[in-house]
Amino acid sequence: MAFEKTWTTSWNDSLFTDSDMWVRYKHWAFWIKDSLTRSSVPQSGRWTVVGSSDGATGGMDGVDRWGGTFDVSKFVVGNDHGSAHSWVALKSPDGLGPVYLTLTFNRVGYNPSFNVLYTHTLPTGGSETDDPVLTDYHVAVPESVSYYRTSMRAHIAIAADGSFFQATSSDGDEYFSSYLCVTNLVETRSGDTSCKTVFSYKQDVNYGGITNTQAWGGFNNAGAPIVCGLVVPWVGDTLVLHATMDMVENKYLDWPVYLYVTSPGQTSIKGRIPDIRFALGNLPNGATQPNSGAVVATVVGNTLWVPANVTPVL
Repeated sequence: MAFEKTWTTSWNDSLFTDSDMWVRYKHWAFWIKDSLTRSSVPQSGRWTVVGSSDGATGGMDGVDRWGGTFDVSKFVVGNDHGSAHSWVALKSPDGLGPVYLTLTFNRVGYNPSFNVLYTHTLPTGGSETDDPVLTDYHVAVPESVSYYRTSMRAHIAIAADGSFFQATSSDGDEYFSSYLCVTNLVETRSGDTSCKTVFSYKQDVNYGGITNTQAWGGFNNAGAPIVCGLVVPWVGDTLVLHATMDMVENKYLDWPVYLYVTSPGQTSIKGRIPDIRFALGNLPNGATQPNSGAVVATVVGNTLWVPANVTPVL
């Protein structure tokens, strides 16, 4: 498996040990923003802040009010409609669309988790009391911070075009507890302009891994959200369980990952996710495997991820 993109990978990038679980949520949201925008990310792949709120002031004015160092006072949770709360809007490099992520603590109720909103159009408006307006979007609600752990690790791989794969692990559970990604597709059809860049989030805290059932989201030719799934290359578990290591090359088999549209009336294969493979051979989470020369990939659920710089600590 030769990698198609140039990746900057940082497994074990951060360890959050905040004693308050809700502070860990806020630390996690800060890390998502910081890991995509910090100066160590190659310029071509770096995301930019196009607007933010710290609960005191806010707007789509290009100001990063969350700053470059985590400050819990910048993260205000809005438990009522129209109340002050924190959010940040991020723009991808143009080669991905561009597309936009908005992280917001506009939560009505007791749970001060945050939402991640994915859209292909520039958000507008926004203030310290209102999220920016999104035309169409997919939403994820990250809630994989274990109630029973006092720490969590964060991991990231980001490509030169801005595609990224982030994962978290509840330190000591020995598996990844969530992942978040934005990536383009390859092997798409020239006449189909939909779903060229896709978004996915998955959490599975209790059952030890990320499976082939996670939801992926994109937009059709009319700009409306569509839902995709992974094309599974086996019937039942026969292939994944009985494919073993190639004893000649000392490598595990891998299988390309394609997306298909599951939205009614729009079913079709949309393209392949570059540099991600199904891991055949029933491999343990967090294992690193040889691919080409000294390059290794990391097992996340039933997939082999982009290059690893070190073995992840789970």
